[in-house]
Amino acid sequence: LHVLDAAGAGFRRAALSAMGILAPFTPRLVGPVLHGTAAANSSVSLHVFADHAELVGERLQQHNIIYRSCETRLKSRRDRIASFAGYRFMQEDAEIEATVFPVDGLRQAPISSIDGKPMKRADARVVEELLK
Repeated sequence: LHVLDAAGAGFRRAALSAMGILAPFTPRLVGPVLHGTAAANSSVSLHVFADHAELVGERLQQHNIIYRSCETRLKSRRDRIASFAGYRFMQEDAEIEATVFPVDGLRQAPISSIDGKPMKRADARVVEELLK
């Protein structure tokens, strides 16, 4: 992983904060913020896991977080693209995009559009270590 500048570290701190709020949904950080390649306008991408996507929205409402629903299309297997519900919201001046997967989706990461391999995911403990 690359060393992040101060803005990148801020993205990771925002990710940790959002991961804390979404802890019941086993959040995982993915994408440029995890890999250390985030640009100033990048959003923080989280994968969360729930039986029903609405449960994630309810959790955000309980924390008085204003969000908007979104949909993300990801390659779930090399030959299949699937749509997943998600939520976009601001946390510590960073846009968070939380994509909701079925609970059993934790074991099967979607395929990266960059390298064709399963996406790397990091839990809060790993993100904390990256900030040290």
